[in-house]
Amino acid sequence: MDFKFPDVGEGITEGVIVKWFVKEGDTVNQDDVLCEVETDKAVVEIPSPEVGIIKTIYHKEGDTVTVGESLVKYDKEEKAYDEKKDQGGVVGNIIDIDNLSDDNDQGPLFDKLKNKGGFISTRIKILPALRKLALELGVDITKIRPVSGAITKKDIEMAAKGAHGPDKYGEIEYEKLSGIRRSTINHLKKSSDMIPVSQTHFGDITKLSLYRKEINKSWEQKGYHFTFMPFICMALIGACKTYPRFNSEWSDAMDELIIKKYINIGIAVDTNNGLYVPVIKKAHLMGIKDISREINSLVIRVKDKTIDSIDLTGASITITNYGSAGTVFANPMINYPNTCILGVGAIQKVLKMVGTEVKEVSMLPLTLTYDHRFNDGADAARFLNQITKFLEDEKMFRLS
Repeated sequence: MDFKFPDVGEGITEGVIVKWFVKEGDTVNQDDVLCEVETDKAVVEIPSPEVGIIKTIYHKEGDTVTVGESLVKYDKEEKAYDEKKDQGGVVGNIIDIDNLSDDNDQGPLFDKLKNKGGFISTRIKILPALRKLALELGVDITKIRPVSGAITKKDIEMAAKGAHGPDKYGEIEYEKLSGIRRSTINHLKKSSDMIPVSQTHFGDITKLSLYRKEINKSWEQKGYHFTFMPFICMALIGACKTYPRFNSEWSDAMDELIIKKYINIGIAVDTNNGLYVPVIKKAHLMGIKDISREINSLVIRVKDKTIDSIDLTGASITITNYGSAGTVFANPMINYPNTCILGVGAIQKVLKMVGTEVKEVSMLPLTLTYDHRFNDGADAARFLNQITKFLEDEKMFRLS
């Protein structure tokens, strides 16, 4: 019996196998972990649905699998199989070069794609001897894009080394994108339907900087360390309460703007595996200490890959802190389906007239990218002014 990659929820359609915990011939019990799969939300464990012996493992680590695609075969009597329902599967049929007529050539790659009952059939031009070589080297020839039309021996050897080439200028290499990177691409495609506009304001956080140092001295022994992010979250919450249209999403189905009565803040987190956006749920009900603790918890779980997929969904508005990498100004992309995103740049030390004196102050650049269909420039200016008003008055954050 084949066990297929299950629907793990949250609209997941595919994932990348990160690690196998079993090998062919192993006996497994029900709920034993078979493998870890990275989706565009998180890394999830796939448990065995039953007791049995693993007869066949269909994919190796690093392979992408789609929901409904076979992961393993158990050593049990197979059920009747209707071949008519599966004509090649998503990876397609491999056709020997000797059996492929000129009528089948469809462009320089000799690929012919057909949609048959939801499956894609792919015809690839390759010599039988080279197909055998590919099998010996563990190369999936369906993923090779030959330079000269038919797949060559060099194409297979380069693919076995993790590269593929050359093109007409020299050697090249294809990078297989992770689930997180593919998710980023899909989000950017959706965000491109918006009408994004960006505006930047500066907030004088000189007093807030001194206050943060003060409370860190007294609260670190209680298990707290405050970065600037919790204060920015609190300021954003205050601005969203005053201008709720920025805490919203557009519904194409209803043709209406959905204004959220709750405030769930997504925090963009940079990792070696790509960009994650964990979400502080019901942030409007939290104080500065709760928000600080929740941010720390989410970041730790993202970086050690223990974050649950539910913690990566539900943001009503998002913050991205590119200032941590030294960037002052940027044009952040809206985190679909939100209608705006707040970008935080690197703090700048500048000279400023304070009364009749010139003083050094700490200025925080804040860039708001918003969908112009739902808010105008004046609205955005008022929204940013409200955020900076909170940040410039450290008394707003006094801890009890």
